Amino acid sequence: MTSPKAMVRHIVLVKFRSDAPDALRQELIERSQWSRKADYVSNYVCGHGVQPNPYPAQPDEWDWGMSLDMAREDVERYRDDPTHGAIPQEVIAAAEKFAILDFIIE
Repeated sequence: MTSPKAMVRHIVLVKFRSDAPDALRQELIERSQWSRKADYVSNYVCGHGVQPNPYPAQPDEWDWGMSLDMAREDVERYRDDPTHGAIPQEVIAAAEKFAILDFIIE
């Protein structure tokens, strides 16, 4: 059982399509950063060239990623925020793949 102070670490990694226009790549990054100003989000970080696996046998590098923390009770608030769902499909299509991970941290 988790404590009531449990937090959720939300991580998003993006690999862009090689043929995606720079304007769409930048728009996806900008629109994905909406939560950095949310009053319930903490420890927001983002960056380019994310390589979460340091082992040479697993060289996957992601083009952009972000991580943020929020209280467990704010997960639905984050998920249901209209800004979160307002990224146009053509902007999302600039990505070849996403990795989205959520961890409970105490």
